[in-house]
Amino acid sequence: MSQTGGTRSTNENITQNGKRITCEWYNAPLVSEAGEVIGVASFVMDISDRRRAEITLQQTNEKLEARVAKRTADLEQVIDQLHAEIDDRIQAETELRASQQLLQNILDNTGAYVFVKDYLHNDGKYLLMNRQFEVLLNCDRQAMRQKNDYDLFPKPIADQLYKTISKFSLAARRCNKKKSSC
Repeated sequence: MSQTGGTRSTNENITQNGKRITCEWYNAPLVSEAGEVIGVASFVMDISDRRRAEITLQQTNEKLEARVAKRTADLEQVIDQLHAEIDDRIQAETELRASQQLLQNILDNTGAYVFVKDYLHNDGKYLLMNRQFEVLLNCDRQAMRQKNDYDLFPKPIADQLYKTISKFSLAARRCNKKKSSC
């Protein structure tokens, strides 16, 4: 022990009744006027409760860190799955665009007037048409998309087109029902 300062230490002690406690000791030298160490002044404090709290806190932190690590691993797995799904979707969209472009090229290179309308979900709106149909109507296919005959033609003509398509659609449904019952 130095003559100018003290020491601090922590150790476990046993009380007179046999209980184990953790003590923190503060020891300082007692120095005479001549500068000689003539004794030690000791102060001891029972820090058992604090030590237990520190151990509990450490254990809680370890459990929390384990939970965070598990959740992080779970999230990383979810993120990896999402990346895979995004990659799959991008691939599917790329293939769909290529397929749509191929279909459009085939339709544009036929001599017939070709169009596709959605009567089931969109009140007969145009979904697809070829170049010949664009030229016939003198309209751009992008401008015609999501329009129906009433947007493009006078009402009497649009009514007649709707009746004709409805008859054709009904006949096609009847034909399909007959095929499915065979």
